[in-house]
Amino acid sequence: MSMPLIAKAETSNGSNVFTFSLENDAFGISDKYYTSGIELTWLSSIQEEYEKETDTFMQGISLLKGLPFFNKPDSINLLSISLGQKIFTPDDTEGSELIKNDRPYAGIAYLSIGFCNKNKMRMDSFKIDVGIVGPHSYAEQSQNIVHKWFDFSMPEGWENQIKNEPVLNLVYDRRDIKSWGKNKDHFGYDLISHTGFGLGNAYTYVGAGVKFRFGWHLQGDFGMPFVYPHHKHDSSINSFGVNFFIAFEERFVLRDIFLDGNTFCHSHSVNKNPFVADFKAGMAFAGQCFKVGYTHNYRTKKFKRQKSGHDFGVIYLSLYY
Repeated sequence: MSMPLIAKAETSNGSNVFTFSLENDAFGISDKYYTSGIELTWLSSIQEEYEKETDTFMQGISLLKGLPFFNKPDSINLLSISLGQKIFTPDDTEGSELIKNDRPYAGIAYLSIGFCNKNKMRMDSFKIDVGIVGPHSYAEQSQNIVHKWFDFSMPEGWENQIKNEPVLNLVYDRRDIKSWGKNKDHFGYDLISHTGFGLGNAYTYVGAGVKFRFGWHLQGDFGMPFVYPHHKHDSSINSFGVNFFIAFEERFVLRDIFLDGNTFCHSHSVNKNPFVADFKAGMAFAGQCFKVGYTHNYRTKKFKRQKSGHDFGVIYLSLYY
């Protein structure tokens, strides 16, 4: 995607965001199941003057205008580009033989292109994920590099990972602030509902959840890791804030390639649990041009023979310029 498709930074209020996030079960003192995820994201607002700059951009905007939530009154439109990798391993990584009753070794490398429309009380986002699972995701090499750096024992079963397969997924997410309040000292709280779905050969699911957030100078980011570009007259970006939250999410999963195995050929697989829940708690600090936070996530069992639920942590840094 060329630079003219994305708005340039504005020193008056900013329109570009860079976010780095790291998910790892080392924060939960383990090295199994969902063991690591890393993602880099660039998010930028769509400025009206760029709609007139190139025919290519106008064609893209015309496609986006077909989305029911595009360009609603008193809202801003955003585009995002993400690069990431996720790594999954069984409980026992010391043996080289196939463990039939445990989840497969698997990894994915992906590119995401997304669109978001938000106002003060609602946010709709839609993204397309393209990538590859299997050896060409280079999950094995990434995990081995980290284990060598920290002198951890090396996983021995990567020869049993799922096979190479290109993936294509569509993801929609809707968030609404159901209630909120603040006092004269700018202590506030909000309750945010969440619904969404994924459709593709990597994940197919529907999900819903709720988040309760409280603290000082709550940002208009719906509790997401990203600092979102704001309207020029939004004063919240000029104040340092801190908030805490608890959240719950339930998903009904029809397909998970990391448990079901490859779509078009035979590979190791396990019987997944169709209903999976996440319980989250965390905190975040935000200022005029940054947000940094930590989330701890407990996930219920994802497959039938899984010994227990799994917890992992997420740290992130978002810079707004």
